[in-house]
Amino acid sequence: MQPGSRIRNPFSRRRKRVSRFAIAITLFLALTFSARAQSPSANITGIILDSQTGAPIANATVSVIGVDATRTDSFGNFILRDIPVVAPYQLVTITVTAPGYGAWTMRDAVLFPNITRTLTIQLGTQNELIVAGLPRALTGDQPIDWRGNLPRAPRYFSNDIPPLTIKVGITDFANCSDWVNAGMPVKRVDAIDFKTYVKNVLPNEWLASWGNDAPDSLRAGAIAVKMFAWWRVNLGGVRPLGAEVVDNTCDQRYLANTNDPRTDAAVDATWDFIMRRNAQVIEIHYLATVAQCQASPYPPCMPQWGTYNDALDGMEWRTILHRYYDPVQFFPDWLYLPMIVK
Repeated sequence: MQPGSRIRNPFSRRRKRVSRFAIAITLFLALTFSARAQSPSANITGIILDSQTGAPIANATVSVIGVDATRTDSFGNFILRDIPVVAPYQLVTITVTAPGYGAWTMRDAVLFPNITRTLTIQLGTQNELIVAGLPRALTGDQPIDWRGNLPRAPRYFSNDIPPLTIKVGITDFANCSDWVNAGMPVKRVDAIDFKTYVKNVLPNEWLASWGNDAPDSLRAGAIAVKMFAWWRVNLGGVRPLGAEVVDNTCDQRYLANTNDPRTDAAVDATWDFIMRRNAQVIEIHYLATVAQCQASPYPPCMPQWGTYNDALDGMEWRTILHRYYDPVQFFPDWLYLPMIVK
C-alpha cells in the first residue's frame, strides 16, 4: 500500500446504490399518488338501509367492481373516494352485500369528474339488479312506443292539486326501444309518492352537474318532469298492469333512491308551481336536442340541452319553459319571488 493511499470501504458503493434506488422508488410513488390525486375522479357516498324496517345496516360491503371497496359504519354510512373517471364520464358497476341480505347491484352507474354521487340503498332478502345508464340528455334516447301517448279522456279529478302517488311500472330496461322490442314486460307496479318520483326521475333525465353552472336548467326540467307525470296520471293506467308510467324512457327514466342534492333543490324550489294551459294540465314532452324536438310528431317538446344553454345565457326557468311550451301559464302567479328560486 502506498503512503497516503485511502482504504475503500467495500460496502460504500452498495450503500450508495441502495440509497439511489430508495430515492427513485420514493419519487416514483410520490409521482404516482400525485398523478392519481390530480387526475379526474369522483366520489360515491350514501347510506345502506333495511328495506323492511328502514334501519341502517352496519358492516355492509360496498364495492365499485375492479376499483375499490369499503364497509359501512355503525350508522350505515359509506364513502368511496377518488374513483378514476375518464372524461367526460365513467360507467361503473356498484355492488352492496351484507350477511342475511340479497346482493344489490347497480350496473352502468354514471360518474362525472369531480362530482360526488349520493345513493340511498335499501337491501331486502332477494338479489336486486338495477341497470342505470346515462341520462336521456346524453343518450338522446327517444320514445318509440307512441301508442302510450294517444289522447285519452282525463281520469284524474283535479287540474289544481297534484297527485299524491303515481303508479310506476318497474321494468328491467333503461331505453324505450329495448323494452318495446322485448315485448313490453313489466315486473310489478309500485305506487310511489309523487314528489319522490319526480326527485328520482330528474337526475336520470337531466345532468345533475348542470346545477353547478346552470341551475335554472334543472328547475325547468323539474317542472317538465312533474307536469309530464301529472298528465300521465290524468290519462289513467295506460301501461301494462295498469301502470300510469313505466320506469324507462318510453315515459321517464325512474330509478329509486338516485336523487341528487342539486336536482332535489330544483324540485323543492319549483314544487309549488303548476304549469297549465287555460287551467288544464296538458301533454308536454322533452328530448335531448333541438333537432330531436323539431322532428318529433308530438309537440310541444323542450330540448334538454336547449335548457342548459338558455340557463347559461341567463334565462330564468319560467322564461325557458315559456320559450318551448307556450302558451302556458304558471299558477299561482303571486308565489313567484326571485329570492326564493335564485
